[in-house]
Amino acid sequence: MPSSPVVPDNLSDLVQDHLDGVLEPENLAQLEAVRPAWIEMLYRKLDDAEWAIDRANKRLRGSERTLVVADFDAEAKRIDEVLTELVGPAPTPVGADSNDSQSATGGSKETRTYGGVAQLQLSWLPGRIVAFAAGQRTGPSG
Repeated sequence: MPSSPVVPDNLSDLVQDHLDGVLEPENLAQLEAVRPAWIEMLYRKLDDAEWAIDRANKRLRGSERTLVVADFDAEAKRIDEVLTELVGPAPTPVGADSNDSQSATGGSKETRTYGGVAQLQLSWLPGRIVAFAAGQRTGPSG
């Protein structure tokens, strides 16, 4: 039975070096050898960047917020580009059509496309547990 490649302890650093464009070729081979772990780390880094954008939008003001959000947005875009290279493009939401974004008169047209997956969310407050289902691109539950 073939053994699984060992995930390097510095996987996060290797992934970040790749995102920054400074990864050495021999280290790229290390990432390729642990491709599923590489992809998982990219998803974590994307979540972290999106969380940082939300946090900056809530806590910062003015030009500082603009700069911080732009930096994290660029990082999220780069992560998304690498993920697209590794796993292919994200699936198109159900009902989405590039022709639906503009009306015949050239103006914007409001469309709602649902197709995401709702997931159970749990939160705890002293004396209470709150549970709800939510997800990106999900419609209201009936």
